[in-house]
Amino acid sequence: MKASAVIFTIILPLCLLFTGMQTPIPNQITYDETYLLKWSDFIADPPSYSSLSAESHTGMSMDMTSEQNKMMFTVISFFKKDGSWVLEKSKSNMKLLKHEQGHWDLREIHTRLFRKKLAGLKMKLNDIAEALPDIYNKAVEEAKEEQKKYDKETRHSLDELAQNKWNASFAARLKSTAQWKNPKVT
Repeated sequence: MKASAVIFTIILPLCLLFTGMQTPIPNQITYDETYLLKWSDFIADPPSYSSLSAESHTGMSMDMTSEQNKMMFTVISFFKKDGSWVLEKSKSNMKLLKHEQGHWDLREIHTRLFRKKLAGLKMKLNDIAEALPDIYNKAVEEAKEEQKKYDKETRHSLDELAQNKWNASFAARLKSTAQWKNPKVT
């Protein structure tokens, strides 16, 4: 049984300068280490053309504001319920659900690494706005490549030994990046 793939949805506004906070989006869950995915979070209809059993739609979004000539970012990782699906016959497969949780954990790890990069920027306001798309795109590409590696090495959750190794890695990496779990970066 094949298991999952991840659709990478990255939201980078054409105009990076926003005012105000991000507003909640229906059917979207912002990452929280205490929240574990449930099959009821996967509400999209499975496509007829897929050979997979489930698919998670995760992403990262960013708001950027400036105040007193200083950049402030809010960067979140999210799970999109209406873009994620599971076959009815797979809803009893808890190993597959844990695999899907791994995709979201991995998205959060890369979101934290992106926050760290943002916090380390030592540029003028105009230079940051100019450099940001390249920094963002590089972070997205790195996340995308590791998501592919995760699916390949675990064979979409079927290789239990590899899955356990990745699960341990996610826990360690979430812990080692804990100082970057706050969505706000100045």
